[in-house]
Amino acid sequence: MKKIYQKSLPAGKNVGFTLIELLVVVLIIGILSAIALPQYEKAVVKARTINAIETGESIVRASEVYYLANGKYSPIVDDLDISLSQCAEISGTSRSVIKCDDYFMIDLLSADIEAATKGDLQLFYCPGAEDWEACREKADFVYLINFNVHPSAPNRRVCNVRTDKGRVYCKAISSIK
Repeated sequence: MKKIYQKSLPAGKNVGFTLIELLVVVLIIGILSAIALPQYEKAVVKARTINAIETGESIVRASEVYYLANGKYSPIVDDLDISLSQCAEISGTSRSVIKCDDYFMIDLLSADIEAATKGDLQLFYCPGAEDWEACREKADFVYLINFNVHPSAPNRRVCNVRTDKGRVYCKAISSIK
């Protein structure tokens, strides 16, 4: 019985795949992966950005609830009635900074408590950065958000590019609303 993956020659010899056929297949796989990998990376960064934005929105809403209950805003996230599933506040900084998923650090701009209450957030994209200072200096991009509670610029979103990779990511996340 003849095997499916083998070719039969008229002389009765069985031959497998040629080296050229294998090289063509490897080349095609390489080209497809070179096209798909950057698109995949952009999609992952966009999903992480959306997660960080949703976390920021939750913090802003919780700050407003805290203000209604106490008559003042709290610069400390732990005071808020909110559960940050994959995020934690970084201690030892002069600002209220939250680290999410080992990719984003969210700055609540709490050095000026009034700014934090108006919904200003900065999302710093710095994968793997351990501390706030390193992230602030080496972030690929910074995404500034003014939520609806900000009177001068409601719903304004600005992506500030810092690296070439950040330029690509800012372009990818420009459609986030």
